Amino acid sequence: MASTAARLATLLLCAGFIAAEAPTEWHRYKRPKNPKRKAAASPAAAATAAQAGGLKPSPASLTVPPAPKKGTLDERDLPPGRTACDNVNRIFLRIDRLVLESDKRDVRTVSSLDKRIQEYRHPVAAQGKAAVPCLAAVAMDPDKPLKSRLWALSFAAAIKDYSVFMPLKAVLNDAGAPGELRSTAASYMLLMKGVCQAASEQGGPPQCIGQEEVRREFCASLEDKALPPPALREVLAHASVYGCDDAGPLEHWIKSFGVAPTEHDWQNANFAILALARARSPVSTRVLLRLFKHYPVGSRGRKLVYKALLLKDKDLSAMKETVSPQLAWELEAEPGPVGQTMVLQLLAMVNDPASAGVFVKFLGKEDPGVVGEAASGLAAIGAKQAIPELEKLLAGVEKDSRFAGTKGRPRPREAIDRIRDALDALWAR
Repeated sequence: MASTAARLATLLLCAGFIAAEAPTEWHRYKRPKNPKRKAAASPAAAATAAQAGGLKPSPASLTVPPAPKKGTLDERDLPPGRTACDNVNRIFLRIDRLVLESDKRDVRTVSSLDKRIQEYRHPVAAQGKAAVPCLAAVAMDPDKPLKSRLWALSFAAAIKDYSVFMPLKAVLNDAGAPGELRSTAASYMLLMKGVCQAASEQGGPPQCIGQEEVRREFCASLEDKALPPPALREVLAHASVYGCDDAGPLEHWIKSFGVAPTEHDWQNANFAILALARARSPVSTRVLLRLFKHYPVGSRGRKLVYKALLLKDKDLSAMKETVSPQLAWELEAEPGPVGQTMVLQLLAMVNDPASAGVFVKFLGKEDPGVVGEAASGLAAIGAKQAIPELEKLLAGVEKDSRFAGTKGRPRPREAIDRIRDALDALWAR
């Protein structure tokens, strides 16, 4: 009995020792970290913790999760079963965040963020034409950041489907859209040339976007008298290559640039006048002739009109009864040899025999280039009655000071050759 009591006392003492010593031993061991819990921490939480500890958060802690790799979709963002519009909208939520973040960063960081946004091009394009309506909605949403709207147009153009053309046209004609956005839509419309619609179920030929469709939409957009400068320049630059048959809007824009345009206005006026020159309607020729009243005599704007009319030979010849007297008057008013030479070329294109007297009169001008052009004009209209004048001029060319070489100018052999060629052409008739 005594031995049993002794054993019990010993066990109680040991238990008390362990209870007293356990806290002092357990504090030496720390709870192991859970790597999964650490990975689940959000960038925002990491930034908050860093600031609380007196540390400056790294740029990586302030950004959204990285963009998907090129040509793939993030499964967390695009779970199976979602529609193309859902996918596009979720992607643009991230793009909006990246765009807003880039507004507060330096150039290098902005470039890096743009590259990350660029990685979304292929995932969006992989959605096909089903994504086009959603991209159009983003591009035309005034509450979206401008840069996000520009990315939407870029992604839509990458799809290369016939259905993309209509949203681009809508953005170009959207009076409330920023000028940069409308200009970008115009530039992407040019990239749509050659894109065709899938063949119809009835077996008809597929419709394709050709040069004529793009030209027609560009020329129609010029009717907007408040077209922003970036979009206006883009449209006029394209119109200058292919022309616009509706000359009214072009005449309005040319006059809006003033009688002595400079810098961008001068370039836009140049584009608009070339668009009239390459138009296929006679109305455009009449508008060019009316511009004589807009640009002063001797101005570079007037010379630009002369240059444009040189592409209108058929129209000028068809209107010779009214055009020939007008050009003769303009020729008399021109103060310098450059303008005189250009008007003489136009007068020769009209091919009016009644203008022979004008050409003979300019054989007496001081500038040899003008004289040579007048001689060529006489040959162009077949004025055989001017042969004596040309023979007399050619016979005295060696003694004529106008055709002699000077210290600062070589002998104008080209002008002499033109007189001789004109005389030979008239004799050959």
